[in-house]
Amino acid sequence: MKRGDTMSLGEFRELTKDLPDDAVIMIVSEQMYHEALAVHSYPFCTSLDDQGAGILLLEADISESVHFTDC
Repeated sequence: MKRGDTMSLGEFRELTKDLPDDAVIMIVSEQMYHEALAVHSYPFCTSLDDQGAGILLLEADISESVHFTDC
């Protein structure tokens, strides 16, 4: 994977600039249709470290999910 294949923190900040500080971050489940999963930060080292990237890695918590609908 290349750094450009990911979302930067700047892009994420732009997407979330109008959200309050207590907004919840979740990700879409790949296994369950219309389910969103809780996420937690994860300590790590990756191959992107060699590309000079600052990295925030999030882990999906499959034990915590909510149902959602598309807007």
